[in-house]
Amino acid sequence: MKIGVYIPTASFFIGGGEIVPLMQARYIKKMGIRVEIITLKTKDVSPLFESFLNNYGNIPIKYIDPPNHLEEIADKVLDHTLTHMLYLSLTRGVSTLIMEQKYDIVISHYAPAVFSVPKNVFQALVLHGTPSEYNVTNDAAVKSTDKIIAVSKSVALGWQRLTGASDIEVIHNGIDEKHFEPKNEKEDIDILYIGRLIEIKGVQYLIRAIKGVVENKKVNSKLHVVIGGKGAYKCELEKLTKELNLGDYIQFIEYIPEEDKVSYYNRSKICVFPSYAKEGVLTTLLEAFSCGRAVITTDSCGMVDIVKSDNNGILVKPQNSLALENKIEELLNNPKKRASIGRNARNTVLSSWSWRESTNKLMRFITESYEKFNNQII
Repeated sequence: MKIGVYIPTASFFIGGGEIVPLMQARYIKKMGIRVEIITLKTKDVSPLFESFLNNYGNIPIKYIDPPNHLEEIADKVLDHTLTHMLYLSLTRGVSTLIMEQKYDIVISHYAPAVFSVPKNVFQALVLHGTPSEYNVTNDAAVKSTDKIIAVSKSVALGWQRLTGASDIEVIHNGIDEKHFEPKNEKEDIDILYIGRLIEIKGVQYLIRAIKGVVENKKVNSKLHVVIGGKGAYKCELEKLTKELNLGDYIQFIEYIPEEDKVSYYNRSKICVFPSYAKEGVLTTLLEAFSCGRAVITTDSCGMVDIVKSDNNGILVKPQNSLALENKIEELLNNPKKRASIGRNARNTVLSSWSWRESTNKLMRFITESYEKFNNQII
């Protein structure tokens, strides 16, 4: 069996939608299955992809030549606003490559990827998030693929609501629990956020919550908040921070290298991920869980698939700065509760959220579906 994992943005963009297929390929390879990654050939690669190439060079990469307008698209893909244009512009070249490589199975990431895979090749489409509204391209995509996989229950329900697609298998993402593990480091960061800086990530509500915490003076020490990531909304967040006079408390870091993430998580007392729309299960949330950190997130999207409030994490209402403020104060003033939540978070990952378990479920579902597909052709 030969599998192609198709994700054009893996080479130059950093997000959960890129981390997940790269890790899937890694663990599929560990199962002894031939697997290759199909991605865009770019002049500069992301630090994430460079790290992957250095560490997992035994996984072949099949590069697609970029369209002439790639630079324009790459700028916009930070917000995924022109992702459809990017995928559709690659259709002919990718289809030719797939036929030349003679893949038995293609695992595609993001709906428009579907149109690049020839109909005689079995395809599984992985959905990472939920669109905000109906789109004819998305609708046609889910009706054209052989199998659909969603990374969370909320993603599956969202696509069912928008497109009527009913046969969607939910297979959660995983995490490398041996890499992201608890370490005994000085907790010199009070609050940590890692992720893209776009509006739906809800970082603006976190910043307003921090303003409340500072004004209430219920936390003994001076707050040290780290916001790590980049995106089109960063300027707005920096402007808000300045307007609220929080420059002495909040530190913006554009990119935290993969090799440094574990240290940042372990140095943090609390990790806050206030996303409120479109999300599956946040990769950064899983990373923080695996490091045994106390996490505050919202009771929306795929976060409810893993977080049991006041047990292995804290859930608050989305877009609610006051709720965030109250829970931040509660956890910062209660080290025992933080430690208990962190232990439970780590145990949650160990029991059912490892990449090994996730990939086993994925490949069991795909191979069974592939056998039925072949029987139908015969």
